[in-house]
Amino acid sequence: MSLATLIFGAALEEMLPKWFGVGFPVLLALAILNGIRGTLPVAVIYAVAAAGFEDSLASLPYLTSVLYFLGAAALARWTRLGGLTMLVAYPAYQLWLAVWIPSLASGALFGRFLLSIPVGMATSFIVGSVFLWLERRAATA
Repeated sequence: MSLATLIFGAALEEMLPKWFGVGFPVLLALAILNGIRGTLPVAVIYAVAAAGFEDSLASLPYLTSVLYFLGAAALARWTRLGGLTMLVAYPAYQLWLAVWIPSLASGALFGRFLLSIPVGMATSFIVGSVFLWLERRAATA
């Protein structure tokens, strides 16, 4: 199921629209969700794989997202913030990208930061609900 959620999550993230450079962080939400629900080795492997997908889909420099996805999954796992981690994680990811990619640190960074808060929360809620539903369906099959 982990492989299927990675593949479909990456496809969904690529197909969904982006407004002002802010897309729907499906892979980040899945990495955080697996950080909460999975065992530690599964959470680490999933976060690294999701970050690799993110880097390749967004044409980011090599390993730009790996440390961030691992940190976000660890924050969700060990602080028990759960879905509220996305309230902080996705807007902070916009800042993280602006630090590593100077072309993103333009005047639109503040707008992307503000827009990423509701987009991240909505994505986290929807992805979490669908993931839990799929997990229950996979357990009964």
